[in-house]
Amino acid sequence: MLTALLAITTLAAPLADTRARDEAIDALVRASPEARFLPARHGEIGLALDLSVAPREVDAELAARTFLSEHGAAFGVRDSDVLVLRKGLLAGESGPLVFERTVNGLTVFGGHVTVGIGARGEITSASSIGALPAIVSDFRVDEQAARRAALASFPGDVAWVAKGYSVADDGLHATYLAAVVQQKPYKSFRVSVDGNTGRAGLAMPMLRYANQAKLYRISPSKPYATTVPPAACNITTDSKGNKKYDTCAPAEMVTLQGLKGDGTLSGNPVQHQGRTSVYNCKGGTTYSTTACTQTFKADGNGDFIPSNLTDYTTSTTDQMSELQAYYFVDIHSRFMDSLDPSFVGLPLIPGFPNAYTSGGAGLIGGGGASALDNAFFDPANKIMVFGQGSSVDFAYDGEVVFHEMTHAACGAIGDTIHAPDVLFPVAHAGGLLVDPLAINEGNADTFSFMEPGVNDPYLAEFDARDEISLLGQTIPVGPAGYIRDEGPDFLKTCQGDGNATNPGRSGEAHDDGEVWAEFTYEAFQGLKPIPVPSGATYQSVASPTMFKALQQLIALPSEQQTFSVYASLFEGQVRNAYGNAAGDYVHCVAQRHAIPDCDGQLVTVYSGEKPFNDTYVQNAWKAF
Repeated sequence: MLTALLAITTLAAPLADTRARDEAIDALVRASPEARFLPARHGEIGLALDLSVAPREVDAELAARTFLSEHGAAFGVRDSDVLVLRKGLLAGESGPLVFERTVNGLTVFGGHVTVGIGARGEITSASSIGALPAIVSDFRVDEQAARRAALASFPGDVAWVAKGYSVADDGLHATYLAAVVQQKPYKSFRVSVDGNTGRAGLAMPMLRYANQAKLYRISPSKPYATTVPPAACNITTDSKGNKKYDTCAPAEMVTLQGLKGDGTLSGNPVQHQGRTSVYNCKGGTTYSTTACTQTFKADGNGDFIPSNLTDYTTSTTDQMSELQAYYFVDIHSRFMDSLDPSFVGLPLIPGFPNAYTSGGAGLIGGGGASALDNAFFDPANKIMVFGQGSSVDFAYDGEVVFHEMTHAACGAIGDTIHAPDVLFPVAHAGGLLVDPLAINEGNADTFSFMEPGVNDPYLAEFDARDEISLLGQTIPVGPAGYIRDEGPDFLKTCQGDGNATNPGRSGEAHDDGEVWAEFTYEAFQGLKPIPVPSGATYQSVASPTMFKALQQLIALPSEQQTFSVYASLFEGQVRNAYGNAAGDYVHCVAQRHAIPDCDGQLVTVYSGEKPFNDTYVQNAWKAF
């Protein structure tokens, strides 16, 4: 019998608690006969795996609390226990919820309770240290005394002190936990101080090194999408008809990857471990590791938790821009890697937030240094530059960074085959063939909306809030509330139909790229019913097949890098991997957008210019 297997006699619980515990254990075993159970110290269940408790509530926290109200006694969780949620889940996510138990309003260190939620909202696991014993010691020293005791054990800086209770066999003991940081070399320790005697005890090295952070996963104006259609911030319209999305997205806790571990936002230099290192330019116009500095340091927990989450307007010194820059570059680099195991991968790309530009307002021209209303990948120096715009900080819009990092991925593909000027205009007798550059821009938009958590066709809602002041006028960057719309609001084709919404191609690469990106967005959504492999980072099989087609395209001669060729390569990849029906679907979508008729767009080279010093070509890669 399970209760016999779990029975442990040390510090026996009161008879009433024991009977309730045993009855709860028996009930849970009957409800989940295939589950596995491990004991806690005093007869409770310490860990339950492979539970099969059907979902009772849609909200994850409510579902977990309902489970504990019914089965908590099996884990030593009493009705009187105060449970404070410390780690929750977004709607539709699976994983663990963590509840902290408190006594007299103070944390019980190590006394937390976890409940695992499955993909369908079912309860899959639960764990606890068991029932909390009574308090056996009180606080006779204050926080300052605890700080002094901790520093006496480990010289350094005390980042924080937490007051609570530790659990021992004889009961709950008054305890302080102090985080002591030693920066040279970067080390941190969590020191236990007896709240009754003031003596420092156990010191635990904190080996995580700066891996948790609080930030915006897409942007302040777009929550991470877990629903279809994704939740969006509200939109407001001014008297001139200009639209802006609100900043409603919550900052969330995430795990940072690839850190070097020295307490700064520096990537591990080992190839493909670190993806970026970030340096705050503080309004400077020189983007280098000497002109710009690392100002955001990890706290005593080894985490990056910004003190100000809303300093994303005109500040040139905010530290959170460093954090956002690190996160966006890192995750998109890893996303691109995941689409093809044979891809050589991106190099470590330094990032420079809070950047200004020399030569006037934004990219318009003029004198002096001013706001840089843009973010861009510099292919010559292989760096990411995040402009401090006239009214918003461009490091906070992940969709723009994902776009620019796709340009970086194209360059990395070209580097492996020694291809110069990847997806660059081609000189023809009548001017410049712009198709490769238009594909480059449309392709960058494509892999921006394919990034997990975006999942809609509107790009750069946050950066669209930017307003440039020029010649006494305020010019909105995105009067429609976004910078690019790749969705079905109106059908964009190569020839157009002669009206303002579908004028056809103009020869401007970003505009023409929208024709390509609208085609790929429709295919991206339409291929979603095909199941993706377990553990895949992507949401649609369009993502890996498109990426493999892109690698084929870059390997072709420049004059063959056209809309129709790329669409044919994509169709072939889909057909080979997922069958003729899927390939026929892609072919149909390409026909609907007139992609086979898109080739051959030229722009004029003006007198005195040579093809590759044309002003349009020189600057096109710099604009989102």
